[in-house]
Amino acid sequence: MRLADVYLMYAEASNEAVGPTGDGGLALEVVNKVRHRGNLPALKPEKYADKVTFFEAIEQERIVELFAEGHRFFDLRRWRSIERAFLPPQTSPGFRMYDTHGAVRNTYFNNTSLLSYQRMYLFRIPPSERNRNPNLTQNKPWL
Repeated sequence: MRLADVYLMYAEASNEAVGPTGDGGLALEVVNKVRHRGNLPALKPEKYADKVTFFEAIEQERIVELFAEGHRFFDLRRWRSIERAFLPPQTSPGFRMYDTHGAVRNTYFNNTSLLSYQRMYLFRIPPSERNRNPNLTQNKPWL
């Protein structure tokens, strides 16, 4: 875990709770600390004018700062925005993961069904847990 990740998570949570400057400007300050470390200028005022634009600025910072560290897919799941990034179900050409030799390792979201998209947002309850507690029912997309 990196300090920049923690700062950006704080800014995101604070923005969601009280807006971009509702915490005395601390959310904006930590985003600007991350930008300063990368020799980038502070955010312009139009980037934190409201919750939506500040969230978009935080999302962009997470993309740039945490590039190739494996955070993006989990961010998309957390924000429930996989469809926004990869096109709607049944229409997406998907994206490919390559190994170190340049060969295609996996292809994700290639003409994926709506059910597969729904399964990205909810985990399956393991059968062993359901066997221990008969009152548990499986999450809807996994039935």
